[in-house]
Amino acid sequence: MPRPSPLWLVVFVACTAGPVDNVVCQPALAPSIVVLLTDGATGHRGVPGFVDVPNFDDLHFGTIRDGDFLDSLRAMERKADTLFSLQAAHERPGLYEVLVQIDGFDNWTASRVEVTQGVCHVNMGALEAVLTRRAP
Repeated sequence: MPRPSPLWLVVFVACTAGPVDNVVCQPALAPSIVVLLTDGATGHRGVPGFVDVPNFDDLHFGTIRDGDFLDSLRAMERKADTLFSLQAAHERPGLYEVLVQIDGFDNWTASRVEVTQGVCHVNMGALEAVLTRRAP
């Protein structure tokens, strides 16, 4: 299975800085890993097909791992029947292996995704997973 090259972005999570000696941080937790989903067949952002899914917020769409640490990828952004992004491991620096598993699509992986500690929050590892539809 060919593995698409992930689009690596370093996203600095919102932190409101005043003068150099005075930093005011936002109280929200920041995810360490965010995976943006793209349907490889259409090139459109998001993966459709999530109509009337019971307990959607409890579903897991893969895993991230850093040594012995393991966390589930969960929905971050969803509109109507389309899932746009996943998230995991809030406020945890590390070097992650990422596995996206969504029914109807081939698994997608990324290795050595580095997340560092920022001033207020982690410097998020943001990836784009271009997913290939599984043959019927």
